[in-house]
Amino acid sequence: MRLAHLARLALAALLVSALLAPGAAATPLATTASAHLASSQLSVAGGASSASSKVTYKKKKHKQIEKYVLAYVNKARAKAGLKKLARSAKIVKIARKWSVRQAERGELAHNPSYGQELPSGWTRASENVAWTTASGSAKKLAKRIVRLWLDSPGHRANILGSSYSKTGVGVAHSKRHGWYFTQNFSN
Repeated sequence: MRLAHLARLALAALLVSALLAPGAAATPLATTASAHLASSQLSVAGGASSASSKVTYKKKKHKQIEKYVLAYVNKARAKAGLKKLARSAKIVKIARKWSVRQAERGELAHNPSYGQELPSGWTRASENVAWTTASGSAKKLAKRIVRLWLDSPGHRANILGSSYSKTGVGVAHSKRHGWYFTQNFSN
């Protein structure tokens, strides 16, 4: 089962393409410790669904993780001389919905339609997703994921994208599959 899951992840990574910014580099997949990441400028979800399990996304810990992810991302942006990203409730809703979907399926993949779901008026958008089976405090989990994103060129490019001004972070947890993170960026 684990090998099949990793094979689906690899297949999804091969399908990643830069649809909005054809010249932009997208990191298809990076694996570090027990966390898996994917970054794109719009992408294609891949793989078949696995049996769903109970998924949570509204608990206090989930919202704390989302808050810490945004804080760590904005800290990295400030260090790079960039403006902070503003939290958009509409984009948070999109990110949470996608994290729940991934957690239900037990698959790491990009939302193939997040560009159509974003509030109108955007001209650039990107998405970082991650999955981990690690445990720990909200602060520890957020720090781990942001550190992994920053260590990956494609994820780092999304986080430090100077054309982005808005973001939304969504976190979901499946007892069976672990923690799923989605961060959407737009201008």
